[in-house]
Amino acid sequence: MILPPMVLKVDIEKRSGRGFTLWIPLFIFWPFLLVVFILVLPFLLLAAVLALLVIIGRGRVGRLPRLTLLAMRTVPRFFAIYWALRGLLIDVRSGSEHVYISVK
Repeated sequence: MILPPMVLKVDIEKRSGRGFTLWIPLFIFWPFLLVVFILVLPFLLLAAVLALLVIIGRGRVGRLPRLTLLAMRTVPRFFAIYWALRGLLIDVRSGSEHVYISVK
């Protein structure tokens, strides 16, 4: 089972020895994402019903169904991308700074 990311760690170091580490708990955002998804879901369902009515009325696919299908595909893809972030490592070095970002 693939679990969503729990923590985002940002570590910034400088050659002078000063730097900081920032831990951002991502699980705090889950309830907000759930609320947004619940609020958007009725509009997506309404758009799907309108798209079906347009398809039945015109007998062919028009502009509204394409936009509706795009909207309906966006929500699951967003969650798929969010779940796939677990294990992401970004390591950037320049002359005097080192930035390390990891998603756990």
